[in-house]
Amino acid sequence: TVHNHDCLEINYVVHGGGYYLIGNNKYELHTGDICLINNQEYHMAMNTGMLMLKVIVFNADLIWNGSQMDYMYIKAFFERKENYEPFFKAGGDIAEAVTPIIFALDKEWREKKPGYRILIKADLMKMLAMIYRYYQESESFDDQAKPPWKNYHCVTQ
Repeated sequence: TVHNHDCLEINYVVHGGGYYLIGNNKYELHTGDICLINNQEYHMAMNTGMLMLKVIVFNADLIWNGSQMDYMYIKAFFERKENYEPFFKAGGDIAEAVTPIIFALDKEWREKKPGYRILIKADLMKMLAMIYRYYQESESFDDQAKPPWKNYHCVTQ
């Protein structure tokens, strides 16, 4: 069912096909695609062919302590231009760069070796910094967008 939640979400298509409904938009999913979803977007994945996703869900306050510097890590979730898709297509530079990090995060989470939480945070921050750089270099941020200071519930708890 269509839903949203207080956390931020990064989806990686491991294999299969389908599409994502995000708000009023429909996006096709293919193996290797990566999608960003913020806490305000209603969304739902639809399977059209053995769709398997790796889903990373995290509270922004894991990364963002309210400072402007830390906000850059999550800016791509909230301030992308309206016509800019929240997807990184398989084979593209950013997808190629962050896919190994997604698998490293997954491995740390599954194995839970000593220090796994700090390694997960470090890898997540690196991935988010790379996504920030991509959006900045491709001029995909909307200068008119309002940061979600009051719309992000987890941060104020």
